[in-house]
Amino acid sequence: MQEITDEEFDSWVNNLIETGDGIITSVEPYMEDDWEVTSVYVSSDFFIPSVDQQLAMVESVGPAVQEMVVRSGKFPYTSVVFRYEKDDRIVAEPKLTGGYKIK
Repeated sequence: MQEITDEEFDSWVNNLIETGDGIITSVEPYMEDDWEVTSVYVSSDFFIPSVDQQLAMVESVGPAVQEMVVRSGKFPYTSVVFRYEKDDRIVAEPKLTGGYKIK
């Protein structure tokens, strides 16, 4: 797997935010400078009507974020958790058996 620079990572995140139709507002470590858990913040105003659509979004974005965190060398593995930007409430989190659980 080809490594990427911090600048390339930041550019990728900015592109994800710009192309996400206002859904994703930021991607950052849950604890400062510790990427073991990566938070993907979604707009508190955003609402996806069906659980299937929510699941499709997190199951496509989550693994992509995970791969980019690893490729950037920020951490050898990361767990990606989706949270509302306004109150930090969890929207979706990884299941032990794989995939995501919508809250």
